[in-house]
Amino acid sequence: MPGTFSPPPVYRPAPVLQQRPAPPPVYRPSAQPRRAAAVPPGVFQMKRAVEHRPPPPVYRPAVRRGNAAQPKVGFEFETNWYVKGPLGSVGFHKAIIKGTGWHITGDSPGFTTVEQYASVGVGKGTEYKDLADVEFVTDAFDEDPEDREKLKQTLLEIKHVAQHLASAKSCSTNWFGTDDVKAATAIGGPVTWGEHLESKKELREGVVFARTGSLTAAPQMSAGVKMERLYKLLSDVTANQKGFLGADPGYLQQEYQYALTKAREIARRHEHPINSTQNFWWDFDKKKYEGVLALLGIYARMAWVLGPRLPYDKAVSALLSRTSFGKLPGWVRKVPTLIADVVEASGRSNPKASLFRQKLEKAEEKYFLQNPEKKPKFWYSLLSTEAWVQGIIDGKDPIVWGQTDRPERWKPAHIGQFLDKSKGHVYEFRGLRKGVGVADWDTFALDLYDYIVALNRGDLGYPDDPESYGEKFKKKYPGMLSI
Repeated sequence: MPGTFSPPPVYRPAPVLQQRPAPPPVYRPSAQPRRAAAVPPGVFQMKRAVEHRPPPPVYRPAVRRGNAAQPKVGFEFETNWYVKGPLGSVGFHKAIIKGTGWHITGDSPGFTTVEQYASVGVGKGTEYKDLADVEFVTDAFDEDPEDREKLKQTLLEIKHVAQHLASAKSCSTNWFGTDDVKAATAIGGPVTWGEHLESKKELREGVVFARTGSLTAAPQMSAGVKMERLYKLLSDVTANQKGFLGADPGYLQQEYQYALTKAREIARRHEHPINSTQNFWWDFDKKKYEGVLALLGIYARMAWVLGPRLPYDKAVSALLSRTSFGKLPGWVRKVPTLIADVVEASGRSNPKASLFRQKLEKAEEKYFLQNPEKKPKFWYSLLSTEAWVQGIIDGKDPIVWGQTDRPERWKPAHIGQFLDKSKGHVYEFRGLRKGVGVADWDTFALDLYDYIVALNRGDLGYPDDPESYGEKFKKKYPGMLSI
């Protein structure tokens, strides 16, 4: 019943003292002696008026906007429970319940028959017409100590609410035998109804969670990763560090390793930059190209290996780029041998051979492939490696990569901490360990968050290079900002 939930403590940051803040630190090259007045060329000299800015605002949960990029870290916990309710009460990707920096939403249950819906008490002869999988979704958090603490408090609140729902008394009254608990049981303190249910009492009172055993989840993480750290990330994914490939990586490690090895070999064959203006940065651009080429090679290889078993584009890799490859930097897309390099990294010999399938939109397409996994059966066109990479070169990646949901969130963005930012793409980690119990969600997510922060900061070094990437840069180019 509403009002019976004992809410967790509300996270409140320490009070901000109303005093003049210290001016931001001025970068000084490590090779130069410290002088109070020394400012290296190119560093903007802030005006004194800037020193009198008001203190930062008190933290409030971030509001997801359709035009907001996400160079941050966020989590989804896709659970084994369902949420059901009257017609119009449960929508996909709409907040049903929300808390401090998180919300519960619904996702497609993947049911295709009346019998499947009836098995959980939804459909004809019941009061429930809407059904969805239950997902706990966090906001996206910055890579800094303050936001780490906010994420920690958010995860603790999620765990408290989830455990309360798991132990609440069942409200099941029908013969279907589903173990249901009213969604209203969770309401109280910082936990409220989502926007579309807040003013619809007649709908929200009928919303219930169908418990299908102990609450577990398959976590997913979305995070921005710097281009120069991508090869290191792919190496860790291939080694299944942090469980990136799940509990049973199987043949994936062998396939990923092939593309990684070939990408490094190909990138190191490029002895000269594309144009003379890049001579200074070429050593570091090669690292970026190495990572991009490895990822494109993995995608091309896995699409080839999976073949007809590949149901949709998002299933091609445990590390999914939610940012269009058409947004790669111009110098990457202008590498004259890019198509040949991707084909070689994937282990394929014919760039015109079929690779990805796309839903047929034009009647004049000449080549088709029937997708046996879809009912009713759809027809898909074949997309070759050459056509895919050529689309990337033209700035229009022909593969959607699941960007139908608020595509503005997946634009390239500057990633990292102050004075250590560079361009990167947003990736979704889709192959993480499944069946994680609710008691472990917070530690599981914080461990991955710490990994991403260390990766982007350069603390994890580089494959075959024990020295941190940032330190190596400072030694080679003293007096410059770390990239």
